[in-house]
Amino acid sequence: MSRRAERIAMQTTRHLQAEIVRLNRLISRIKAKPQRELSVWAATLHELLEEREVLGLVMLNRQLEASKKIVSFRRWRDGPWAA
Repeated sequence: MSRRAERIAMQTTRHLQAEIVRLNRLISRIKAKPQRELSVWAATLHELLEEREVLGLVMLNRQLEASKKIVSFRRWRDGPWAA
């Protein structure tokens, strides 16, 4: 991965983390509302929870992909017998 691609990936990761923090704040504010108002906010709360879950899965996938060994494209192209 080039430095530029790595920098972009890190910016994207930070952006995703910031978005998860923002969603957590919104979810907390909605959950803190009086019980009588929760029914009004139920659909929004459900959507925010789903979005947070999806972003969490994206972050998990990014971590899994980052932990994989780097593929040698030359070896993949030429085969293991190539020097």
